[in-house]
Amino acid sequence: MCANTSLLPFETVVKLRLEKEFNLLPGFKAGEIIEVGEHHAQHVLPDTRPKEFKNYACPTGVDCRVQLVKHIALPLYGTQFHPECCVKLENSKAAKIGEIILREFAAIANKN
Repeated sequence: MCANTSLLPFETVVKLRLEKEFNLLPGFKAGEIIEVGEHHAQHVLPDTRPKEFKNYACPTGVDCRVQLVKHIALPLYGTQFHPECCVKLENSKAAKIGEIILREFAAIANKN
């Protein structure tokens, strides 16, 4: 996490296109648009990410930037957005996506 989200105001909702099905988002298909929360505009370009990580989501309307990754062999995940920040925004689409990602990640962590 890049900052303590309790100290940061929620800034923006970003729309991402799922490039592939992702196990932290069961029931969502490749090509679907999801909404997530961001506190910043930093990004990772696809050619700069380690090759052991696959990108699963890109912002809509711009060139693909890394937003949601998973290691090809290990249970390692990363997000460029903040799934935890939107949980405070009850009933928003971004809050629901954040809740799903965190719940699925916790289930995986409990198995390992």
